[in-house]
Amino acid sequence: MIREKTGLIGFYILFLLFSIIYLSQADLLSLPAGRFWQIIFRFQSRGSYKVTSGKVEGNYTLTQEWLGFLEEDGPDFIIYHLEVRLISWDFTEKTSDGFLAVSLNGKDKIKKNINPKPPEFRMEYIKGEEKEICFYFSLDSLPIPINKKPGQQEWLLAFPSIPWEEKNMKEIGLKKKITGQKRVSLSREKLELPEYQENFGWEEKTSLQSSNAESFSQEHQVQISVFFIRGGIKRYQF
Repeated sequence: MIREKTGLIGFYILFLLFSIIYLSQADLLSLPAGRFWQIIFRFQSRGSYKVTSGKVEGNYTLTQEWLGFLEEDGPDFIIYHLEVRLISWDFTEKTSDGFLAVSLNGKDKIKKNINPKPPEFRMEYIKGEEKEICFYFSLDSLPIPINKKPGQQEWLLAFPSIPWEEKNMKEIGLKKKITGQKRVSLSREKLELPEYQENFGWEEKTSLQSSNAESFSQEHQVQISVFFIRGGIKRYQF
């Protein structure tokens, strides 16, 4: 079982490592103690949605990075979580009442009253198996339409995620199609390399029709890059 490391000592160590990554001018620092890996998990997604009533159409692009470390702990790992960085968030929605547009990048501070806010990214688990390591993550859903009229039905824009188990897809009228391999896993043999990067991608389409014949559809194109360095830390750039 993989455990997430917490506590003041762990936080202090992570703070020092974080400072070295972003402030040091050295290209690579090798640390002698233990077996550990710097992990950068970059999530990119672009998508669209449509609601038949009200002629609602929306589009978004989102890029976030999860930063952390894995430390070998017998056959398992300890997860050191550093932070999630927002790289970009662009959102547009067109309805019969008007047009909404939001554009942010990682240098901008997210204001509390921004509408809509970017979904929170969570690294739920990194599962170590005999021959591979699997990544599980999730993002919050976004209620739409953003400019919802009184009495208008609300839908959820469900951003791509990889749960432990796929949710029951036998709801009435729910259809889902995935093109490509929706799985993010690395061979354990790759952990022996000094550094390694692997890319993943898939497309998914979902449609749902309610009891009053209103329909909602959404599409997502996902790209993920996992980059890690064994036994040290390094500046990186995708």
